[in-house]
Amino acid sequence: MMEKKSHPYYYLGGLIGLVLGYIIAKIYQIWVVVYLGSDASIGVLPMFWKTASTNPALHTFGVVLVFMIIGILFVRILFNVAEKKIDKLK
Repeated sequence: MMEKKSHPYYYLGGLIGLVLGYIIAKIYQIWVVVYLGSDASIGVLPMFWKTASTNPALHTFGVVLVFMIIGILFVRILFNVAEKKIDKLK
């Protein structure tokens, strides 16, 4: 049985998702630390603030994972759209 190889664009989509996810996670963590360090008080903390401030590695891993999945799905959707356009031309 032959193994189906993944197209290199899937790796590119995952890599772009990894980089974007890491950047966004770090910006979010900086924002949380600066806000919690200031004298401003807030009654209810927004989603993921506790995780971002107490366990930054878990928060970064989660955000990067989500963005990698989004990047790979984006490539898959683009391939499906391109395949349909090619089929229409035939």
